[in-house]
Amino acid sequence: MKRNRRLPVAFADLEPFAATWALECERDRFAKLMATDVGDLKTFFDAMLPRAEAIAAHLDRRGLDKLNAEERRLFHLVVTFAEVTYPIELGWSRTDIDDPVDHGRLTFGDGSIESPI
Repeated sequence: MKRNRRLPVAFADLEPFAATWALECERDRFAKLMATDVGDLKTFFDAMLPRAEAIAAHLDRRGLDKLNAEERRLFHLVVTFAEVTYPIELGWSRTDIDDPVDHGRLTFGDGSIESPI
């Protein structure tokens, strides 16, 4: 029987966001960012911001090389949070911005395709 993936108990209140936002690689996080409405980013941002320091402290105490599956999921969630902060803090009105380079043409190196943990 496959066990449901969860976050550590201390961060269970963030579980509603984990299925959507705990993304393991940069390519997936970038695609999610570009495809998500700014209002939805703001909802995620507002939930994560007050918890980010506690998450960082929790992960730092464990060390990245010693994280269990729940903590790895928490790590992926907070990394995604870090990557969505700039559209919110810069006041973007939309994420699919006009750019001279079509973001669909971007490629990601091996280190961005697979999670380091």
